[in-house]
Amino acid sequence: MGDIFYSIFLPIIYPMEAIFSFFWANTNSAGLSIILLALFISILTIPFKKWARRIEDDFFALKTLVDSEVAEKTTGLIGEERFNIVEKIYKSHKYHPIKSVIAGTSFIVIIPFLISAIFIFSEAESLKGVSFLFISDLSAEDRLFVGLNVLPISMLLLGIGEALLRWRGQREQIARYLITAAVLFMLVYSFASALIIYWISMNICASIIYYISNKTAK
Repeated sequence: MGDIFYSIFLPIIYPMEAIFSFFWANTNSAGLSIILLALFISILTIPFKKWARRIEDDFFALKTLVDSEVAEKTTGLIGEERFNIVEKIYKSHKYHPIKSVIAGTSFIVIIPFLISAIFIFSEAESLKGVSFLFISDLSAEDRLFVGLNVLPISMLLLGIGEALLRWRGQREQIARYLITAAVLFMLVYSFASALIIYWISMNICASIIYYISNKTAK
């Protein structure tokens, strides 16, 4: 299965490896090169993220309208009567709860680059024994505090902070993002430090780009 996924993402993996090698050769720092790669990919995917956010914004506008109409027209109703009214409202707006997957479009856009990074950094022989700042081996777990991996914990905390700031007042979206962050944390907790640094850098770059684009739009 791993070979199949590798073949699928090879058109992304190969250029990312080449860019990473270029940065490493010119900076003599593997850790800095990982951060620069994350910055490069973040900038490269800006048009896709803008497209994804437009889709998300349209969905949330529609959902807000539908939820408001449902609340207004079903007050005091229960059972089949309420169900029929809700269905009628959904049909009139061409809405269905399953469309809530659209709310994660901006995350789905970067998934290929996250998966490609797994193949590049999770078992990179070239990173064995290579240090960066307080990390002694980029190819292994960081084990920075009494045997705990601090980098994945930092990634989780950054994700929580971003969710609370970006979707302030949107409880459903915050809950969805927090669940995703928690699942991702459990999946990557034992991954190589290089991969976690890449993902943290991607998150930070994405947040900075998001807030800059928002200020520019205003």
